[in-house]
Amino acid sequence: MPLCALTAMLLSVAAPKAVHATVAALVQVVNTTANPAVTLDAETSTRLPYQSHQTFNTLGGGYELFSINFADVPTGYRLVIQNVNSSFNEDPTGGLTDSDLVPNGYITTAFENKPFPSFAGSVSGGTLSTPSALINASITRYVGPGDTPIVNLSGVFYSSDKIGVTLTGYLENCAVTGCPAPVH
Repeated sequence: MPLCALTAMLLSVAAPKAVHATVAALVQVVNTTANPAVTLDAETSTRLPYQSHQTFNTLGGGYELFSINFADVPTGYRLVIQNVNSSFNEDPTGGLTDSDLVPNGYITTAFENKPFPSFAGSVSGGTLSTPSALINASITRYVGPGDTPIVNLSGVFYSSDKIGVTLTGYLENCAVTGCPAPVH
């Protein structure tokens, strides 16, 4: 084979081929009120607001501790409690000190009897015979699927008052978040 033919064959194999580049069309995303872009976090957008209010009757006439059971957390969800709230009249009779009048409490659950978190309220003037007590505490407590949140509340309740306790927060969907175990 002549040298010229061999060189031509090698050059045809080794030479670069012509490449026809495809140019992608420029895409522009416009976020307008008429055509909004989806920018929500799936975990946040699947939260369900939670608020539950329970009442109980006091015995009155001294320092008392009450356990208030709330509804069970639905299967497939985890409750994140963010606030506990209560207000009531207190009975200052019986030789109690001012510190005895400060309402306080903690949250447990039916499955996990850990008194966490704890909270305290305050006492304001009210009338001379019945000062007003208030609890409004920002907290974080996780309650798992099927479990029952329990508020343990203590104070010097005025006789036969009906006391209300409100929990607020949100339910998170375990199918979306996986409901990871809280780190203590």
